[in-house]
Amino acid sequence: MSTVLDAFVGIGLEGSYGVPVAITTWAEQSSSDMDYQPDRKQGSGFRVGSRVARSARRVTPTISAGGSIGFQMLSKGYGKLLAAMLGSGTSTLVSTGVYQHVFGLTDALQSFTLQEGVPRLQADASAISDPLTFAGCVSTGFEMSMSQGDILTTKMTVDARSVDTSTALTSPTYPTAAASLFSFAGASIYSGTLTAPTATALASGATQLANIADWSLSVDHNVDSKRYLMGGGGKKAKPVARDRKVSGKMTVEYSDTVFRDAFLADADMTLVVNFEAGSLTTGKETVQFVIPNIRLDGELPKPTGDIVKMSCGYTGFDNLSAPPIQIIVRTSDATL
Repeated sequence: MSTVLDAFVGIGLEGSYGVPVAITTWAEQSSSDMDYQPDRKQGSGFRVGSRVARSARRVTPTISAGGSIGFQMLSKGYGKLLAAMLGSGTSTLVSTGVYQHVFGLTDALQSFTLQEGVPRLQADASAISDPLTFAGCVSTGFEMSMSQGDILTTKMTVDARSVDTSTALTSPTYPTAAASLFSFAGASIYSGTLTAPTATALASGATQLANIADWSLSVDHNVDSKRYLMGGGGKKAKPVARDRKVSGKMTVEYSDTVFRDAFLADADMTLVVNFEAGSLTTGKETVQFVIPNIRLDGELPKPTGDIVKMSCGYTGFDNLSAPPIQIIVRTSDATL
């Protein structure tokens, strides 16, 4: 028997924008506000005897859909979601049973089909899931965050071309092997000289930053999502990414002058953010965020009568020698 707890979300990466594909990956969803967004228009012509707007004069010139989905990232089963968020992903064997996935920005956004199962309550208080299938989805951006003493969370914003209820509901499947959450206990942040990641090697920074209380990352693809063209039946053409913005924030205890001086000098810094979880046959399950060049948009330390903390915003830049952002995953998943 199903219950109202049996909600799910899954995606499949599309080969052609807006052409629905089978759902192949399901996430343990924690939030959703996906919705249908029609642009209704009402005719305004006068007619003798008519005193209110007429239903026959209501039309829908363009349609859209979208919203956001949230989840707590796991060590398995999230490769296609990360590829959808950034644009590309590869998988390479590192050692027996251990694979490294590398995700980076692409010029063209990766489109995908997204399906939600929405529980509908029945008379006996059980539920059945109704499918909502969104085709022509692209990620317009995403956020990652680790609050102090918490779990790594993700929120992806989605623009969709269409939504329908006729596509059959898929039965979700999840990784058969145990998957781990990434928590505060496994978090570390590095700066200094960057050793860039390769297909099989993780990135590293020369200096661990030991005074960071929390961290967040935001990537905005700055999408043009209003590409409505005649002949498209009111549905949009594929959205185009423009100049991306990489930014975030850290709360820093004032125990050294590194962040103060970098803020004052508008100095370049590197940022490597690591989260480790369970053991693999070699090493640990890892997700890593690599930003080769940031500058601080923070603040000076201010006396408070307590431990002084600085709220340090940052912006990621292109240094023309390394990808402006990469996400690296060590996992037992052989494929995305």
